[in-house]
Amino acid sequence: MLSEQDRPESDDAGAKHVAGLRSATQHPLLLLGLIVAGGLALRLPLAFIHGYSADISGSVELARNIVLKGLPHAYAPSLANPDLGVYPPAYYYVLGLLGAIYQRFFSLSFDRTLTLDVMLKLVPILGDCLIAVILYSLVRRLSNTRAALWVAAVFLLCPPIIYNSAYWGMFGDPLYMACILLALLAIQRERTSLAWVAMTVGVLVKPQAFAFVPLIAWLTLRPVKLGRWIRAGAASGLTATAIWLPFVVAGTLPQAIAALKQTVGLFPVVSANAHNVWYLLTLGKSWFVNDADPLLGPFSPRVMGLIGFGLAYVLALVRLGETRGWPVLATAAYIAFAFFMLSTEMHENYIVPTITLLMATWPWSRRASKLAVVLTFTALVNMVLHDPPLQGSLEGQAYLTLINLTVLNSGINVLVFIAWTGALLWNSTVARAMAARPTRLDPVQSSAKAH
Repeated sequence: MLSEQDRPESDDAGAKHVAGLRSATQHPLLLLGLIVAGGLALRLPLAFIHGYSADISGSVELARNIVLKGLPHAYAPSLANPDLGVYPPAYYYVLGLLGAIYQRFFSLSFDRTLTLDVMLKLVPILGDCLIAVILYSLVRRLSNTRAALWVAAVFLLCPPIIYNSAYWGMFGDPLYMACILLALLAIQRERTSLAWVAMTVGVLVKPQAFAFVPLIAWLTLRPVKLGRWIRAGAASGLTATAIWLPFVVAGTLPQAIAALKQTVGLFPVVSANAHNVWYLLTLGKSWFVNDADPLLGPFSPRVMGLIGFGLAYVLALVRLGETRGWPVLATAAYIAFAFFMLSTEMHENYIVPTITLLMATWPWSRRASKLAVVLTFTALVNMVLHDPPLQGSLEGQAYLTLINLTVLNSGINVLVFIAWTGALLWNSTVARAMAARPTRLDPVQSSAKAH
């Protein structure tokens, strides 16, 4: 899947492309700065709009507790009320820093104001800007400056990305996604230890990042070399130890572990509004099906989803072949989509990593760009149709129409996933396809190879 479909280019077209490439690369950092500034300006007005109220309110309470009682006691509110949200410790570091700034400059008693809500949204907004910079660095290393600038710009203009961060204010999503991209960038630069530091931080921001750990291991720990394994383990272990240390010293680590255990089955449903396989199978009634109840013999939807995701993961890794270049990004995108489509308890915004990674691959493949367009559309529809104010305002026939639209949207996602998986099953690896055909992005390089 995601193989190159070439269009022959004449010498004149190639010359124009090179001229455009040179003009775009004269001041790349300035252009990148303007792109990021534009993305920031586009998001800032949305920071003043009331976002996803349940998540924002939970973050306020967690931040207040950290500031008033200290970071080691961050898990006390979540242990008593898991609905506030239960997150790994690195998430609370960021919340605590934000809360300390708010208390120092705006409210000593930590009263909730619009200022605090805006500050909470600034974290994912700035996280988007950071991701754009990382995408630029990653694509520029694999291709050229012009392609890297385009990828950064398209990402910052992507509607579901903006919806998730600037409007809803999903605090940790851009943070853990930035860590995943940093790990992939470190791998491209052959910095194995740095990749594991970034991956460890990502997992300790949001547990969804753990879905990418086997991929990072596959990319960095083959072939088996004892020294490399030791360095990777030491880098990851020291990073995790440093992050957990305040809880260990304060004696609140058991409390933290008890709270984190509550994340499994916190929403024991087959789909928490994610338009995936389970949402389609239940025809939009996914909240009424417990994912821990047996469905097929002794197997529950939760177990079946994990088995399906595991099989999709094995397929992706076997088909990858290469451990460098753009096929890695395409494989990561498929893994992210399989995680969203097959696992239970998924939320609608869990598709965002798929879109982000696809945007990093589209310069090499028209199929990637088509996938990115389709999934950008379905992701936006998924979020809009489950926006609390919209759902709360509809009833009767209007609500039934909305449910039908959500089922239709999930059907599109399922068809895309089947097609993508089928292509991986029957087509040659993306790495072989890439090696067999020159990229359309760099005619100079292709010409050099021809000579």
